[in-house]
Amino acid sequence: MSSFRTATAVFRSTSRATTSALATTRNFIGVNGFVFRTRTGEITVHAQSLLVLSKSLRPLPIVKVKDGVVYDSFDDPEMRYRRRYVDLVVNEGVRDIFIKRTKVF
Repeated sequence: MSSFRTATAVFRSTSRATTSALATTRNFIGVNGFVFRTRTGEITVHAQSLLVLSKSLRPLPIVKVKDGVVYDSFDDPEMRYRRRYVDLVVNEGVRDIFIKRTKVF
């Protein structure tokens, strides 16, 4: 499940003011609560408490695809090495490889 979908699920159970403040600034948040399935089968989080872990000073790059053409992708090798934390957040394939490598050791 992507972090955006998880954050969206969290926002459903918080107040509108908190939701809009967290959603517009794209902060990193921590959530205490439990995971459950809705009637439609979607996995969601029932947030009991919410904590802003880190303020996002610059927005993350969002990859856009239109008519099969990819725009704003984070694929420059030099930038991926310099900003490894962004690479792990934005690219799901890189994140999956990172998790698998940590399980090996």
